[in-house]
Amino acid sequence: MVRKSVNLLLTRTLNGCLAAMIKQERLRLPQLIQIWTNMTHLEEACPHWEEVISSVTGTALEQLHSARLYGSSIFIDARKDAESELRDQLKGQLDEFFELADYRWTPSGIASGPSNYIIDMLNFLQSSFQTVFTALPADVAKTCCLDACKHIGKKLLNFLVSKEVSDFN
Repeated sequence: MVRKSVNLLLTRTLNGCLAAMIKQERLRLPQLIQIWTNMTHLEEACPHWEEVISSVTGTALEQLHSARLYGSSIFIDARKDAESELRDQLKGQLDEFFELADYRWTPSGIASGPSNYIIDMLNFLQSSFQTVFTALPADVAKTCCLDACKHIGKKLLNFLVSKEVSDFN
């Protein structure tokens, strides 16, 4: 009965709360990374919860084949949702840089350097990946970085081939 109650708590209450919380627009990258980290630790705690429940109910862990806790899968799903939301928010913040951009595709003279919008965007990415994303495992941070680079490439390509740009130099 204890295991069933814990499973109901995990699947109905906690899972719904996590899904709703991860989708909140007010969450920023650091909060999403903290959620991702917390889900990893909660997933790692599931075997210990199994031990506690087994000791309370007097059931040996070896006897549990179908009556396991569902926590691990819930925390894995929540972590994947948080990672997806991380990538979406990063793309959204990059989109804000592009929306602010006022590119002159045919300047009257030679530019002395790159656009300030590009410099600001690169500074944002550099500071994000050197501070906020260091809390994530390297493979997750690399995936987010690669996703951001692909997004920037697509946005720049869309700028160049849009009907608004008739020529550039």
